[in-house]
Amino acid sequence: MHVAAKPTPNPSLKRSANGRSPGPVWRYAVHFRQPAPGVLPSSPAEAQRSAGVLKMQLLNKQMVSGPTAILNVFSVVLALAVTSTSHAITFTQDQADTLVQQLRDLPTPLPNSGNGITTIPTSAVPLQQEEQRRHQLYGQIRSLGKKGVLALSRGLHDQDVQLRKNVALAFSVLAGGWFDSAWPKLDIKAGLPALIAALQDSDGSVRGWSAQAIGEIGPDAAPAVPELIRLLSNPDEGSRNSACIAFRGIGPTAKEALPALQKSLSDPSKDVRQFAMLAIKSIQP
Repeated sequence: MHVAAKPTPNPSLKRSANGRSPGPVWRYAVHFRQPAPGVLPSSPAEAQRSAGVLKMQLLNKQMVSGPTAILNVFSVVLALAVTSTSHAITFTQDQADTLVQQLRDLPTPLPNSGNGITTIPTSAVPLQQEEQRRHQLYGQIRSLGKKGVLALSRGLHDQDVQLRKNVALAFSVLAGGWFDSAWPKLDIKAGLPALIAALQDSDGSVRGWSAQAIGEIGPDAAPAVPELIRLLSNPDEGSRNSACIAFRGIGPTAKEALPALQKSLSDPSKDVRQFAMLAIKSIQP
């Protein structure tokens, strides 16, 4: 009776990642650098390079044969690249949300202004530490483009009213282009649905700054007109002012609001009457 010899591991092989020899079933162990737990690849390109090394090791050791096996290798390479890209996108979204959350601690409104409308001083007077932090956060969020806008949109739904106020203010500031003359206006159209919903917020500052941000979008903000018309009848004077400011920014595409704006010419507030007149002139020049 023939007795098979007991298989023994090849001592010349490297140990696997778990510290044990590959064992008799495996001809060799593939070793390549992986990020530590919880650490994302530095870039999709790095993941592609690692996948390329794996593919070449398999080919060089003749562990694949035929078109099916080669196709499987390239499928692995593609999957690694897609996964790495997905991780990078998720990381950017998390980074944007973290930046927006940091707006929570900033004071509102902006300094030297009763309605939050001000600019970065042009003199050599240094900014206070809080305003330096505001400028830094606004710049970082702005640099993320649409991802930053979507993160601000999510912030408008936060339960903390202080964060919602700061997010609405940031929308108005970044879309206006007047906060820092070196910054062009940020396109916030992706945040329009969240801004429209914020017009019903329980806080007057959130409603007002959201309305002003909508006005900065211009004619493309026409879907907000019905909700802005309702805002014209809000008991809060600042909300009515901001609704008029928004209509002025939207222009002719807000013609549906003309009857309500005509009515606002009789508003008890002198400011509302003035802003309503400016809005009417913008809608029908």
